[in-house]
Amino acid sequence: EKLSRFEEAAAEFEKAAAIDPGRWQASLGLGVARLHLKQPERALEQFDACLQHEPQIEKALFGKAAALHLLHRFDEAIGIYQSLLAVNPNSPELLGNLVSAHLARKDDSQVREYSEQLLKIRPQSRQALEGLAGSALARGDYQNVVEHCSQLVQAAPDSYEGWFNLGFACQKC
Repeated sequence: EKLSRFEEAAAEFEKAAAIDPGRWQASLGLGVARLHLKQPERALEQFDACLQHEPQIEKALFGKAAALHLLHRFDEAIGIYQSLLAVNPNSPELLGNLVSAHLARKDDSQVREYSEQLLKIRPQSRQALEGLAGSALARGDYQNVVEHCSQLVQAAPDSYEGWFNLGFACQKC
């Protein structure tokens, strides 16, 4: 798994789980491998199996939320992300996933809130700047769209989307 050889990791974790079905670590590892293999349904099964044995394993809870997120079950994913954020309020991964999930739900106020929190932790976070620009766009606040898109193109000058969105926002102003 640490070598990013997820097919092999999944096969080995399956063997470990077959030998000792009560070993929650095998389910956790298999869930992580399945997520990386873009198999969220199968990953979710493994995270649930892990959580049956050890209900408070943060990595399994995060993995379950990520699998739910990939399955477009945003409300369930957001609930888990928020419970984990209460324990770890400065997690850029949790904040980034909350931005993404709320963008998918078109919940602009929450996108803005989590993007601002993420920006405090990572001042050049592309995801936070995109979230803030999207939230401003939804409000019709083109001046803020220009501001956030300007920061985006400074952070990622090769981003075609950033330049396009900056041009669009400037035109709207």
